[in-house]
Amino acid sequence: MCHVFSTILTAAALLSLLSVPGNALACPFCGVPSLTLSEQIAAADTALLVRWRDGQPTEGGEYGAGRTEYDVEQIIRDGSGTLKQQTRLSIHEYHLGSSGEMFLLLGTRTDERFKWSTPLAVSEAGSRYILNAPASDLPVRDRLPYYIEFLEDPDPLIAEDAYSEFARAPYGDVVPLKEKMSREKLRRWLTDPEITPTRIGLYGLMLGLCGNAEDVSFLKSLVIKETEEFRIGIDGVMAGYLLLAGEPALQAINESKLSNEHASLNETYAAMQALSFIWEDGNGQISQDRLRESMRKLLNRPSLVEFVVVNLARWKDWEAVDPLITLYESADQQDRGTRRAIIRFMLAAESEKPISLDPAPPEQARKAKEFLARLRKDDPRIIEQAKRAYFD
Repeated sequence: MCHVFSTILTAAALLSLLSVPGNALACPFCGVPSLTLSEQIAAADTALLVRWRDGQPTEGGEYGAGRTEYDVEQIIRDGSGTLKQQTRLSIHEYHLGSSGEMFLLLGTRTDERFKWSTPLAVSEAGSRYILNAPASDLPVRDRLPYYIEFLEDPDPLIAEDAYSEFARAPYGDVVPLKEKMSREKLRRWLTDPEITPTRIGLYGLMLGLCGNAEDVSFLKSLVIKETEEFRIGIDGVMAGYLLLAGEPALQAINESKLSNEHASLNETYAAMQALSFIWEDGNGQISQDRLRESMRKLLNRPSLVEFVVVNLARWKDWEAVDPLITLYESADQQDRGTRRAIIRFMLAAESEKPISLDPAPPEQARKAKEFLARLRKDDPRIIEQAKRAYFD
């Protein structure tokens, strides 16, 4: 793996681990989805469906200078209060188009005038999709059923927007739709080489929600595949597999990714992300002890260990105290990121309270306290650096 890619992966891992993913996006495996059409329309003062009628650029003028005339097909919203009876719109900007071509045109009031966005070409199907979409101020779970039928629509604009609606929705609002999800479509999309790669994570997660016993082996075959290829979305497929199959799926991921020293870094990182998702949103289907044990297996992956330690601290995996002390003592002096992460873990372990009536501190708290006492004597600066290195 090249150094540049490794650096990018490390930054991405740090960002993801410093923010708790619980019930955030439906697909934390999808990257940053586009603003949806509903969001864009809601943010505009005026939204129109128009047909291009005529236009003339200013000769030698700056880009966009000139005029354009549109026939107003549909007023979606009228922030100006002047368009209700208007069937023709003339604006002092030149927008390229052809006669009768339909566009979504958004306008925002600025200093007593409207600033028009670059028109978005829409098909007849796209215009119906926009006009029939549920109101943007409805609860998300009431809006999502409309969009599920448009995933992978033949119209690219519609398909991308429907995907974005799901990718931006809270996971808890997606789960109730599992009865409306099509296993057959999801399986087809997950093996379609023409599918947009960033959608794979969402579709893998959805199949985990709606799948049956037949889909367990299908998802397993995707997950355990040995490859050096960078597979966008495989973390979502792993999460779906874990949701559907539970601990047997965890065992398969342990063997193929977490304990397999030949597994590529990107595959192992994907497995780590899937475990984090299941910890937050797996509804206890896999025990926390099993998840901690699996995460602990990654302590032997130098490129990931810093972020693994952050997860183990968040998960209060105090069984990791001894191996982390050993790891700290054997770590390269230059690997200050890993060393600081281990110190943060020990600070958390040190503060752990007894869970019984016995007032004595837990064994791991005692060991962590002794370890930190030695550090405060030998290298007090690194403890202060560790406290500042991560968000509380």
